[in-house]
Amino acid sequence: MPHVLLSDAPNDDVCIAHGEPVSGDFKQFLENHPEMDFYDAKRKFKEEQKAKWKVR
Repeated sequence: MPHVLLSDAPNDDVCIAHGEPVSGDFKQFLENHPEMDFYDAKRKFKEEQKAKWKVR
């Protein structure tokens, strides 16, 4: 399974993975779910974020 490499960007809030900027929250999500590939993790992260906004 391929691993996601996150850049050592000067601003830790935004990193680059698969040519796309990712937030610190998504970076943490990826680290917490190493079994997921990047695109599945991105989809799941967005679903969780939408669910959080609906609760608020």
